[in-house]
Formats: sequence, structure tokens, C-alpha cells
Amino acid sequence: MAWDEKREYDNSNLEMVLSRARKMIGKQLKEIDREIRGSTEYNPKNRGYAGLVIESWFVDGTNEAGPDLPNVPHPTLEHTGLEIKSIPLREGKRKPWLVKEPMSLTMINYSEIYSSGKILPIQNSVIFSKDRWTLVIYYQINPDDKPSGEVLGIGLWDLEALDFNQIMFEYIRANQYILKGRAEELSETLFPSGTLSARVKSSSGGLRSSGPEGKNATPRVWALKTKYIRKRLERDGLDGNIVHDRISRDRSKRYEEIMIKQIESNRPHRFQSSNDSQMIHYYNRNAVGKTVAQLASEFNYELKWNKDLHARVARLFLHHRPGGLGEKGSLRAESINGSLIKVFFVDNNLRPTEGGIRFPHIPLKEIEEEDFESSSLIGFLEHIMLLPLVRGEADSSKEKMYNAEFLRPKYWIPTRRQLQEIRIEWLSFRDGIRNGLAKRLPNTRHMLPGKKQGKWLHMRPSPAGGTELDSSGNECTKMCFWLNDDAVRGLLTQKSFSGNFGRNNSDDSTN
Repeated sequence: MAWDEKREYDNSNLEMVLSRARKMIGKQLKEIDREIRGSTEYNPKNRGYAGLVIESWFVDGTNEAGPDLPNVPHPTLEHTGLEIKSIPLREGKRKPWLVKEPMSLTMINYSEIYSSGKILPIQNSVIFSKDRWTLVIYYQINPDDKPSGEVLGIGLWDLEALDFNQIMFEYIRANQYILKGRAEELSETLFPSGTLSARVKSSSGGLRSSGPEGKNATPRVWALKTKYIRKRLERDGLDGNIVHDRISRDRSKRYEEIMIKQIESNRPHRFQSSNDSQMIHYYNRNAVGKTVAQLASEFNYELKWNKDLHARVARLFLHHRPGGLGEKGSLRAESINGSLIKVFFVDNNLRPTEGGIRFPHIPLKEIEEEDFESSSLIGFLEHIMLLPLVRGEADSSKEKMYNAEFLRPKYWIPTRRQLQEIRIEWLSFRDGIRNGLAKRLPNTRHMLPGKKQGKWLHMRPSPAGGTELDSSGNECTKMCFWLNDDAVRGLLTQKSFSGNFGRNNSDDSTN
């Protein structure tokens, strides 16, 4: 027993920890701060404010290595120690919550890995000693008033309980780069599975030794990517209930055996997520070739015309896949199973009829502060399920919607070459915003690059309308990034509609 006199709970007892976590839900960060420390000590320059406040609800911060709650025993494994992580969510249109960023785990020690000359199994690494088992706290990020951000929900994660084969592969791949003295080549875009990655540790600054004498690299941390966080959020929900997919000792042991074999082979096998492949196959078998009206009738969904009826029916269908959320799934969900879902009309040549595909709105001030590989756009682009339809032949808009036919989907994981092209265009927008080019002109336009100036991206006003300020105080139209219609058509007309799904997605190799 480890009784916390200040907080009046046993911080070695899992049920008491979870009970205390539930008490946070609905509280603002500044309320939590006042309750624990007696005042709100907010510093706008401190980007880790929310994490520190949330951690303080459970324990006084320390500089010691290891989990935040070191005395909590795992209920099924021979493991003690529970880590606490805070996950910021952004409020989307009509309140679907959007995952803002990847979740950083722990620092990657290049020199230690390089000098060892071998890959240490993940089960014996700092990832497992610190982040094998995690209590996550979801909270609302309010960019205009961060202390007013509200705690929304909680989750309890075993790292081995979701897509762990993919996590092991990405871990080995990163270690291979470091052992070859190529740590400076690591980037989040190198890891296409959407699970583990190597994320820039921006607060560290400067460079550190990458291992070989005289070679340095940008400091990075092990991180769980945005797609992975979205999957977890979908499973957890924000109702305060715990969905704990407990890992058994036997299953954990099997993973360890697989890990050792993969390391010894020196050519690890890339595992495809069974959840992702099942979703694609389910859609191909049961939705393609059917109309909106036909698919809606299978679920007794009222056929009532509105402009996003096709998208609602597609999401309803996906939620009812084996292992999906069923009736609990939101028909406005931006992502399902971690993948961004885009339902849109195309003409007979597979060109989108509305100018491309729109991404959720991101405040201009946030875009100004971002780097590409950890940007919001990368989080959206990581894995996209493109679901095209062609409108039916009819005299009215309503009948055209009802008779619209679902076409074959495209599961798109961008290649590194594609991301490099997108990066160049994204930088022109970010730097333009920094330089005031998003300023609203008298004709409501702006001076950012236009659609014809890029292969992949353009920006258009947000459907919600309104204006916002950039960091210089200029009034700007609220805008969203769009994927150009020509780019989308190019993706849809590729030979394989499963894209790079399950294949080596990089344009180079460590082997």
C-alpha cells in the first residue's frame, strides 16, 4: 500500500487510481491546478502545461526514470508500474473529437543502441519499463484559453493489446537505422503502419550524438502515431468507462518469441493490421455496387434526404463491420478504426465533383507553429480510406442521392516520395501564413498559393464560415486544406485499390 496523504488515495491500488481518474472528467485544467496546488500557475510558453496538471492530480512530479505510478501491479502480467499520459483532442465540426497529435513515449538513446551493436528486444527496452501499461486522460485543447480545457474521458492501454506485431516491426526498423549510423535519416514519415514512430523532441533543441564518432542527429522520442491514438479513442469512448483489453501471460510470451525471431532474421516481416484489412474486405464484399438507398435499407436507416446522407450511410455500414462499434458509432465520425474516412462523389472519370477532398479545419496560429513531419496534416494523411460514389440517373437531387452507387474504395498510405512532394507545398502555405499572406483581402480572397500552383494541396474557406486571426493579428478567413481533385483521381485510378496497404511503403530500405 502507498497511501498519498495529500490526495487521500492509495496510489498503488488500480481501482482507486481509476476512481480518482473518473473524478477529473468534466473538470477544467485550471480547476484541477487550483485543487492540487492552490493556484493556477499557467505560463503560455509552457507547452507541457496540461500534462503537468493532469499528472499532478495523481502524484507529485519527479525526475526519476520509470512510470509515474511505480507501485501499481498489472492485473495479469508480472509487471509493476503504471504510466500516465494526457491526450489533447480538438473539437471538430458538430463535435466529433479529433486527435491533435501523436503521443510521445520516451527518449531514443542513439549512442546506447549504436554502441551495443545489436537490437535489444522491445520487451527489454525502456519502452516496456516505462510505457508498457498506460492510463490515458483525454482532454479538450482550447487554443485561445488553454487552462479552460476540460477533461473528457479516460482509457487504460496495454501496449501489447493492439497492433503489437506492427509496433515490433517499426521498433526493429528504427533500430536498424541507428545501428547503421543513419539516425539522422529517421522521421515520422518513415513508419507507415500508423503505430510506433520516432518523433522529434522539439523541447530538447540542438543535436545529439547519433552513435558514430562525429555524427549527430536531431533528438527523437519513441511515439505512438495519430492513427493509433484514433483507434484507441474509438475503443475507449469518452463515457468514463474502462475498456481494458488485458493481455495474457501466454500471449505476451508468444510476442517475445516472435520478437526474438524477427531480430535474428535481420529481415523482419511487415505485419498487416488485421483490423484494417478486414474493414477493406468487408466494404468490398458488402457495399460496392449498392446504392445509398439499398445500403440504408439493410440497417433500417430512415431514407431522409440531406446533403451528407451518403456519408452517414457509409459510416453506419462501417460501424457495423465485425468488431465495429455498431449502434454506438457516430455517423459524423471523422475517422473509423484510426483511418480518416472520406466519402465523396465522383464523375464517370473518377474525378471528385467538389474540387477534391477537404481536411478538418486547423487554426492558422497552430499551422504557423508546426513542422511538417509532426503537423496536423500528416496526422490526417497517415491513413485515409477514400470512399467514392457516382450519382444515380434521376431528375431530382434527392433521387440522385438515393440512387448513388458506392464504388470500390481506396485505402491510401502515402509513400515517402508523395509525402516529400506534399511537404514542399505544405511549407509554402505555412511560410505564407507566417508572412501574412493569409490576410483577408477586400474581395475575401488571400495571397496564399492557388489551386493551380500545386499538385496536391490548396486551401479553401471552412464550411462553417467565419474568420480568425493569424499570429500577427491579421483578420483571415477560416480555411481548410484540400487534396486536389486531380491528385484524388490519380489515386483512384491506380491499378490496386488497396494502395500500398501491407507493403513496404518507403522508397528506400535499411537492408
